[in-house]
Amino acid sequence: MKRYANNPLLSPQRMVGMSIEGFTTSALLSPGIARINDAHKLFFIVQDRARLRHVARAIGSDGFRFDSEPRTLNLTRPDQVSPEAPPQELRVSPLEGEIYLMVRYHEGGRSLLAIYREETEELCGVCEGDIGVLFPRRVDGRFLLLKRLGNDLVLTRSKDLGDWEEPRPVLTGRPGYWDERLAPGPHPLPTEHGWLLLYQGAWIQEGSVPITAAGCALLDATDPTHVLERSRANLLEPRESYELAGFQPNSVQVSGWLVTDPKGRKSGRRGVLIYYAAAGMHLCLATSGLEALHSAAAGIVQPRGLM
Repeated sequence: MKRYANNPLLSPQRMVGMSIEGFTTSALLSPGIARINDAHKLFFIVQDRARLRHVARAIGSDGFRFDSEPRTLNLTRPDQVSPEAPPQELRVSPLEGEIYLMVRYHEGGRSLLAIYREETEELCGVCEGDIGVLFPRRVDGRFLLLKRLGNDLVLTRSKDLGDWEEPRPVLTGRPGYWDERLAPGPHPLPTEHGWLLLYQGAWIQEGSVPITAAGCALLDATDPTHVLERSRANLLEPRESYELAGFQPNSVQVSGWLVTDPKGRKSGRRGVLIYYAAAGMHLCLATSGLEALHSAAAGIVQPRGLM
């Protein structure tokens, strides 16, 4: 992965205003993106200096430049949490011509994942548990949801986004490695090799705060609980000043990506834009190639410019 030269992409200092009177941006979190026609929609969580949080959307034309005055979304909380419960994590999935938002709420020691249709902002599903992301297509008529359970990643299925099957294990944390504790990144990408998965891994250096980095894996196309490949080393770890200092220091939390040339398969030039939150404050961008990520998952080569 290669960092975008103009990082941070968005930061609290660059946010001119919000659609809420008196809102002063303090932090930006959990970026996710979807492309509809020629519009690039960037979604993220915005926090103000009173620690109030909202899900916001900024519009761009190329995946690099976005509005500095995003619009906040009016998302109704599920009945299981209070109307004031703040969003903690966000993921975005394009699915069947629509954009779905997965928002994690945490209140009273309980985590709940709410699923919304972006166009109408309606609540269309709820799942017990932690951070989660929908696959961008159904398999055997069922929605697939990858979510965190403890330190691991599991898969659950549903016909209606309401009733979920018993979760099955996918990835487990690796003690002694960079990914002792796991969290899902952006939605898995369907490729000719299987489902390409980008995920977050965290570890604790002795006497330090948790360090969060990014890695990838390849899941079987028909049975995503079967892991075909998994990167041994991380592909992006905190190095830059904007990744080292902030509300969540020493963290690069990948949560969104976009294939820039979906039709470039024959040329082998399918680029990927990867969006991440840096140190719990800034929204940043890294770039890679789809084939390079496949190779990294397989451990065939260390990606050039490993960061």
